[in-house]
Amino acid sequence: MHPWRNCVSLYCKDMESEEIKQTWKGDRPEAFLMAHNGMLIAVDLSDFDRLSRYKWKAVLKGNVYYATRLVDKWDGPREYVHIDIMGHHPGMDVDHIDGNGLDNRFINLRVTSHRNNIRNVRSSKRQKMGHLKGTSLSAKGKWVATIGAGSIYSGTGKKGKSYQRSKTLYLGTFPTEKEAGLAYDVAARKYFGEFAACNFPEIVNV
Repeated sequence: MHPWRNCVSLYCKDMESEEIKQTWKGDRPEAFLMAHNGMLIAVDLSDFDRLSRYKWKAVLKGNVYYATRLVDKWDGPREYVHIDIMGHHPGMDVDHIDGNGLDNRFINLRVTSHRNNIRNVRSSKRQKMGHLKGTSLSAKGKWVATIGAGSIYSGTGKKGKSYQRSKTLYLGTFPTEKEAGLAYDVAARKYFGEFAACNFPEIVNV
């Protein structure tokens, strides 16, 4: 029997533990896989039996942890659990809607373009340092809001060929970081729609 075969019952019994409460607030998963380093991987109960046959590893990619396993028994390429669940889609990515790479329930996964996947990044380097996304402090002590709006500018070149241009948009200067972060959120919702990774997702009407 796989060493983590019974982890679903273990964590269902222990759903009120502090670890579960802190990591999975709100709608809690039906089942968990356990990575080799003890990190929890949320999956649907319908996928648990199949996925629990493998040994999973939580690896840090950028600023986000993802669950992977070896395709071959001993060495070689690794398969991500979200790809295992959603399947391979050439030229497309599988995006974690809430930005949590260890939440691999079907409701949290969607197939989309690489550009939209990048737009949904919620844990930037600046956020890791404690700053809000899209904000920076100027030399004059004011907070500046900007957004990397991707290919939102388009036009026609001299030879009649259409083009798209990536550009960072300046959104304004604000007295506080929160106001700058809210300005970023407004722009993100405008340009990125459902893929906007906002600083204050609970504040919709700004």
